[in-house]
Amino acid sequence: YIITVPQPTLVERLKSEVCELCGKVGPVVMHHARNLNHLKGDTEWEKLMLAKHRKTLVVCTSCNAKIQSHAG
Repeated sequence: YIITVPQPTLVERLKSEVCELCGKVGPVVMHHARNLNHLKGDTEWEKLMLAKHRKTLVVCTSCNAKIQSHAG
């Protein structure tokens, strides 16, 4: 048998208010990458997005600030 587990939707991920990068519970925002092919995997958030095959990542304000500071 093949068992498939549905992935949570964007809304469910946002409503959970859990940072997918550090696990902190609280206010979160959605980080979006235009194209996974442009990610090199140099940072933890890039590695996570590549591993999940997702262009979006729910992050807390602290993690979002770290991501934006490296977005250059």
